[in-house]
Amino acid sequence: MNGKNITGARVAKLRKELGMTQSDLMKALAKQEVHIRRTDITKLEIGTRCVRDYEVLAVSKILKTTPQYLLTGRGK
Repeated sequence: MNGKNITGARVAKLRKELGMTQSDLMKALAKQEVHIRRTDITKLEIGTRCVRDYEVLAVSKILKTTPQYLLTGRGK
């Protein structure tokens, strides 16, 4: 991770725990009016793409966690 994104590893971990693919996450985000490409999810997960605040909210809802957990690793 290069410091641009501190949530990526947690997003990847939770997504995999739920048995979701990156495409599944992309489609679930689109249902919440958050439109990002699957390649952007890859970049987010490896830490090279910044994550926007509204994306953190949507991802946390989809992955059944809290924004706090995604940002800090606490409060799952």
